[in-house]
Amino acid sequence: MTSDPVREQLLQANKLIFVKAYDEAGVVLDQIVRTAEGRLDILVQLRRIELAQMLGTLPELRQSLYAEFDSVITRHVSPKVTPEEGEAFRIILALVDQHSGAQTPSEAMTRFQELLKTQKAHPSIHYGLGFALEGLGNQERAIWHYEQSIQLDPQWYPSYFALSQLHYQKNDERRGDAFFFQFEQAAPYNVYGNFETHRKLYLEFLDQGEMDKAAESVLSLSAWWRENRGRTPGEIQVYETFALGRIAQTRGDEEEFQRRFSEARQLAGSMMQSGETEENTLYFVAKTADEFNEPELAFEVYRHVLRRNDCNPKLVQRIGGQFLTAGEPRLACSLFEDAYNALPDSPEIRFCLLVGRLKMAGVNVEEYLIARERLKQVVETNSDRVETLSLLHNLMARFQEDPDVLGHVADVYLKLGHATKAAQYYEKMYLLDGKARATAIKYAGFVMQNGDPDDAIRILEKIAVENLESHSEKPEIYWLKANYFARKTDFKASTAILQQALRLDPWNVSYLLQLSINQQEILRARGPGEGPAAGHDLDQDVLQDPALVALSAGGEATIDWDDFDRRTRLIEKAHANDLAYVRRKLRFLYSNGNDECLIELIKTACRYNAETATYELMRLLNTNYDSPNLYWALGLLFKELWQLETAGMWLEQALINPHLQDVTRRRALLELADCYIWRNTNLKKAIEYAKLAIEMGERANGRAITVLAHAYLKQGNIRQAQTYLEQVDRERDIEAVFLMGLVHYRNGSRRDANQIWKPLITVRSESLRFHNIKQEILRYYFEGSPYLKGDGTQSVS
Repeated sequence: MTSDPVREQLLQANKLIFVKAYDEAGVVLDQIVRTAEGRLDILVQLRRIELAQMLGTLPELRQSLYAEFDSVITRHVSPKVTPEEGEAFRIILALVDQHSGAQTPSEAMTRFQELLKTQKAHPSIHYGLGFALEGLGNQERAIWHYEQSIQLDPQWYPSYFALSQLHYQKNDERRGDAFFFQFEQAAPYNVYGNFETHRKLYLEFLDQGEMDKAAESVLSLSAWWRENRGRTPGEIQVYETFALGRIAQTRGDEEEFQRRFSEARQLAGSMMQSGETEENTLYFVAKTADEFNEPELAFEVYRHVLRRNDCNPKLVQRIGGQFLTAGEPRLACSLFEDAYNALPDSPEIRFCLLVGRLKMAGVNVEEYLIARERLKQVVETNSDRVETLSLLHNLMARFQEDPDVLGHVADVYLKLGHATKAAQYYEKMYLLDGKARATAIKYAGFVMQNGDPDDAIRILEKIAVENLESHSEKPEIYWLKANYFARKTDFKASTAILQQALRLDPWNVSYLLQLSINQQEILRARGPGEGPAAGHDLDQDVLQDPALVALSAGGEATIDWDDFDRRTRLIEKAHANDLAYVRRKLRFLYSNGNDECLIELIKTACRYNAETATYELMRLLNTNYDSPNLYWALGLLFKELWQLETAGMWLEQALINPHLQDVTRRRALLELADCYIWRNTNLKKAIEYAKLAIEMGERANGRAITVLAHAYLKQGNIRQAQTYLEQVDRERDIEAVFLMGLVHYRNGSRRDANQIWKPLITVRSESLRFHNIKQEILRYYFEGSPYLKGDGTQSVS
């Protein structure tokens, strides 16, 4: 292992090689090997071999090494050598022969194998074997030996480079990158392309007054980029141009200094103007400008970065921290105020601006932020309002221009009934932070409820809703606008906007309540006898629901829900299904998910729009209403859409839930049995489920009997099916009529079957289920022959 003094000298030689000062590097290496320790250091000797290879003087070095070592280790002449020295000399000669081409890879491998047998293990022996095997094309064995060399000495960096290149050749970039990184760490000045390495050398040589070497440090970076990537990135060009300008200034060439710095500024300006320059690249340019004492350029680039819509939050924080910790709060405020004007909703920019303002005001930032965080916790947990006000006033006493704190103060006063006092704080909040969406929406909401709606709508119209696809404020803006039009009694406009809000938040009670009022008022305005539209024959009394008025005023406790349900049934009877559906949703929410309310909701949903209801119930699964009853409801809705396999999946999920109540369980069993029957699968299980539903209390003379009869008919048990169907009131059950016709058809009475089916053909299809039943009837009615078996007997549907 290389000792510390030798390592320092070797590092200096590598730096000189890096800047192509080969002669000076050779002198340093020669000085090292003149010492007793350096003479035996194989890593140093290998570097001498590599330098000689670069200079084309390897034959001379080989001759010199043989003259120095060979006679000692082969002829045993004085001075006497130790075993350690002899081993080192043999390895050095083997390496120089290998690199000079004096030996073939096969001969080199044999020689290093012999060294491995006769000498103490050393990383250079495994390195030599790896190098020879690589020349022979045996990559796997080469990799093994390189890895062995690293295990013996983790500082043997030539093997890291060799391993990285072999893994790159195998297209294993991950391992290639890992070994190359280790090589850079162990020998930073043995590889070009790493910016920090070039920069560090530039600064070191500049400080030493070695201007040519400093220039080569940066010029070699551009050369590497051109040779390996085809072009030099803009940010590297900026750094190089500034660096060369600084060198010119140090040399006293003022004209060249000014020319270079002017060129660098122009390059930076072009990069800002280009829409393709990444933010991290611009940050690099700003840091470069800082390094070369160009504060105006740096400030301009930082400002440009912060104004970008795609600016990384971590980068914002880094820039903010840089200015604030540097003791420049005024400059930081100027920078972040400009960024705020461009991106007022960025939480990182807002935070940095707040910290800058706190520092400008001489406030203890840490204490203020701790108190602010405590306030946030108190507000979120709805703690005592007195404690909240105490915290708020404590913060206000320290700093009076925090819009978030002002908003909290206003909220508390509003809840306490002091609307006038609240208005003062809301207005100050808006004046300070009105460009931010959340602040503008909050203020508009207050003005809409407590001031002039026209003022509120003017605030909302400044917000481009179409750009808020990923923001939670969008439904709130829709809600406020809908509220505005409702206040102006334009209920149709209000309804159109509310529908957009409900697509984003379909279970918001406030939205549903306002939509109910809107639809009720639209029907009232139409009046009885004004056209065939749904709900036209409803009495005005039904459409003057005191429950909606009470709910709007927050008086839920005074609601007569029986009266509410009665009005909803009358609305359904008048086929005003859109209003009925909204009312059923409200009823379900205010009942906290009551099962009977859910059943009525699903019935209405099937008449209104099963597809819409399915989507909305799926959304509800992500809320506190998640329950097995919703799985059952989704099963029913997918059945209504005649997506029987999906319906079955939801019903099965409901049944395996241990919290499912018995009344819903028997309904789910019956519906799942029905799905199996219509899909013509699991008929035995369908019969079992239908019977179990009846045993659990499902009505034995209703639909359960029809489902059971259908299952037996599918199985070919005609008599059993007929027995069950005779128990059903077929005047109220269209499916039972269809099945009884099928029984006659299966018994050979096609005419009787057609006579039973004929009235059904002219009945309007109000569901996909009935539509499918009619399609089955039509196939039998007009095309009986396709349903005959090959032996002449008739088959079941």
